[in-house]
Amino acid sequence: FNVPLVENTTYEDYFLELNYAETIGRYPLSMGGLIEAKPNVFLEKSAKIPLKPDLFYADAVVLKDLKSTTMAIKSDETPHGLRMSFSGFPYFGIWAAKDAPFVCLEPWCGIADTVLTTQNIVEKEGINLLEKGGIFECTWSIEMF
Repeated sequence: FNVPLVENTTYEDYFLELNYAETIGRYPLSMGGLIEAKPNVFLEKSAKIPLKPDLFYADAVVLKDLKSTTMAIKSDETPHGLRMSFSGFPYFGIWAAKDAPFVCLEPWCGIADTVLTTQNIVEKEGINLLEKGGIFECTWSIEMF
């Protein structure tokens, strides 16, 4: 999503807002592009993530097991924003290219291999195995305001 959303605002005027205060870690990416096994502290009883370009200098923000089911792009400088609602996604990625005027909000069903990978696909974190006739569902939607 392009940020800033409206004229006369800046990237740093915006923040991401979850619908629950979360205590959650950010799973960093290794030099080889794998997800580290242990997270770094990211949110502590907070629902607000300030948007700053340096948030993404160490690559994507990878989150696991959010309680929240919505994430909004908001600003105190304008009533306009957007809200993404999501259900059934165990992972969430937030990223932007270095110093880019956008932010990507991505509910994920799976993630890259971790540094502990066995490279056996049936043991891969985030793989969904369905029996014959099984159903897997997840949904997302976007509301502009």
